[in-house]
Amino acid sequence: AEDEAIIQGNIEIPSLEDAVQLAAISMAVAFGEEMPSSVAEMVEGNVLDFVPPDWRQTKSAEKWAELILQYRDNLIVMEPDDLQDKFLQIVQKSHMYGSHWFYAHKMEPQSLVGIPRAIQQLPYNLLLGFNAEGMHIFDFNKRTLLSFPYSDICRWGGSSSQFSLIMADDTTHDSYEFVLITAQAADMAAIILDHSRAIMAEQEAEA
Repeated sequence: AEDEAIIQGNIEIPSLEDAVQLAAISMAVAFGEEMPSSVAEMVEGNVLDFVPPDWRQTKSAEKWAELILQYRDNLIVMEPDDLQDKFLQIVQKSHMYGSHWFYAHKMEPQSLVGIPRAIQQLPYNLLLGFNAEGMHIFDFNKRTLLSFPYSDICRWGGSSSQFSLIMADDTTHDSYEFVLITAQAADMAAIILDHSRAIMAEQEAEA
């Protein structure tokens, strides 16, 4: 989770408060009781390295240090496992958490009949994230465009250059085909199958 949120920046952190808390927790885990206790020490300790990438340039290193210091005393007395749980509780609010990522292109259908307007309006370049909640579609700036639960994916399959999803349309109670240009069809199919099986197993266990 730390790698995705702070190092890779694959998880969007929507609020300043969450960004500060994640940075503070990450520092507390890294330094423990030796966590820097002043603005100067934090700046010297490369405080920006602990700030989620999308937020780093919004404030100076000194300002980030001031914000993080507010949480220092409460965090350094916590057990590492509790700090990790606290970190997870924040990042799990994002449906980017735990996602497998795929870059793809939307193939324009030969006919738009039966294709929902939301699908028609998707850009050519797409970033797809598959996690426990379903399939999420983003643009290349990781802005959320559409999300679908696995129950909306009726069938799927692909070739060396394309991946086809037969999707249920809840508004018309019909289905339509959503085709992507990608060389990762096999990986996408495996991810959908794994998550679908896990959901079914969980439902059976609860029955």
